[in-house]
Amino acid sequence: MKQNSKLMLLLIGVSLIIFTGCQKDNSLVSPSAPSAVNNATALTPGANSVNSEAPADVFLTTTTLTSSGAAPQVVKTGSFVASAQLGTSGTYVMTIDFYGMAIHCTTVFTPAGGDQFTTYSECQMTTFTGQWRIIDGKGAYANLQANGSIIMKTGHEYCTGRIFSE
Repeated sequence: MKQNSKLMLLLIGVSLIIFTGCQKDNSLVSPSAPSAVNNATALTPGANSVNSEAPADVFLTTTTLTSSGAAPQVVKTGSFVASAQLGTSGTYVMTIDFYGMAIHCTTVFTPAGGDQFTTYSECQMTTFTGQWRIIDGKGAYANLQANGSIIMKTGHEYCTGRIFSE
């Protein structure tokens, strides 16, 4: 009876941790970002920077074409499609570092129109999910700030998030 009580308490405790740990959190989004998304302006031909009057939802999907190296460091190259604010489509080079069950990636994206932006992501091999953020931009992407979440599938990464400019 005493052991059953301990097991029940353990089950309740684990359940509480799991359910409270699965709440949505926008802590990666800029504190100044409003919850509603309106009036987003995409990168337009001839513009010299990415501009967003208000934060905007964005997506980015990668497709792996080549992969070289072995854990703990792998390099992938491929193509991507994305929201207009992130260049619509282009190529990428991803450097992947493995740390136990964690994956850290630095990815340089080169949209078809030129210029570049770089993301840093941290993912878990147990859930194949993670977070990303833009850490650098050149040309039209120089002042770009964005972050969000990732779902990894074989040969692809599906990123969603928010973009906001300084």
